[in-house]
Formats: sequence, C-alpha cells, structure tokens
Amino acid sequence: MNTKVLGTLGLLGAPFLSFNTYLNVSSSGIYTTTPLSGFFDLFYITGWLCSMAGLQQLGAAGTDRLGRIIMPTVLVTLVLANLYNFYEIILPEHDTLLYRTLDLFWPISNLVMIGVGIAVIRARRLRGWKRYIPLMCGLWLPFTMLVWSKLPFGFHLTNAHTALAWTLLALVVFTSHESDSIISIP
Repeated sequence: MNTKVLGTLGLLGAPFLSFNTYLNVSSSGIYTTTPLSGFFDLFYITGWLCSMAGLQQLGAAGTDRLGRIIMPTVLVTLVLANLYNFYEIILPEHDTLLYRTLDLFWPISNLVMIGVGIAVIRARRLRGWKRYIPLMCGLWLPFTMLVWSKLPFGFHLTNAHTALAWTLLALVVFTSHESDSIISIP
C-alpha cells in the first residue's frame, strides 16, 4: 500500500480512542468494556498500524540499530493490542490470563512509541514538524498519567491530545513521500 492509502486509513482511525473514552470511561477513570468499545479500539489501533506501516515505508526511523528494531517491535505490539480488541468485541470483561496479557499490549505499544519517536528524530529523515509527531504520540501515556486526575479538565485534555497526535501522525504519512522525505545527512 502506498503512503496516501495508509495515511488515509490512519486518519479514519485516529479519533476512535477519543470516541471510546468519552463513551466508556468515567471521569474517575473507570473503563467499561463492551463490544462497541472493542470496535472503536479496533478502528483506532488499525489506523495506528497503518500510520506505522507508512512510517516504515518512508524509512522514517532510519537504518541504525534502533530504527531497524523499533519499527517491527511497535508493529508487533499493535497487532497484539488489536487481538485484545477482537477479544473485547467477542467477550468483554473476560477475566482470563490471555485477556489480561493481551490488554498489556495497549500501554506497551504506547511505551514502544516513545522509542519510535526518538528513532525518527535521530534519523532526521522527515522534515520540519513531521519529525516530532511520533514522539508526540509516544508521550501520550506519560502525559495522560500526569494530567488525567491532576487537572479538573485533564480528561478532556488527554482526549484532545489523543485525537490531535494520531491525526497529525496520519497526516505525516499522508503528506510524505519516500522520495522527498529522506534527507541525505553528510
């Protein structure tokens, strides 16, 4: 798939975590899983996967050791997080070891995204503001942990960060082309 298609799919999935959060998470942070929440999360993670596949096609993380390791790692963690979403659609709140293990790949994928952000910045293959968007996505988990319960509007702030960061990530993929995104470094 080309980066336009992957970016478009990323754009379609970007707002679904925010939709799901507003529908299924109370302001105190209690998450209620339902088949609908599983569908919303499936769309979100699938869009994120498409954006990551686009970044990989662009060579955005570079060819050094970190770049070669981090992109496949984030793709694997996202696939495992999406398996949890399928599980949530079929059997929400199913308290098995497999269910809880797959659920761990949601925060793990966010933490791995910090590494993706660092790799993309170090590789310097994307130009300007585009270089920093993967790190903006990666910082979602620490940002959420800091502001969610600490600020009266933290719930809304983290949802805005989610929608904005993953929309921008998809736009990076959509508007970049392999031929014009790679900067030769002396």
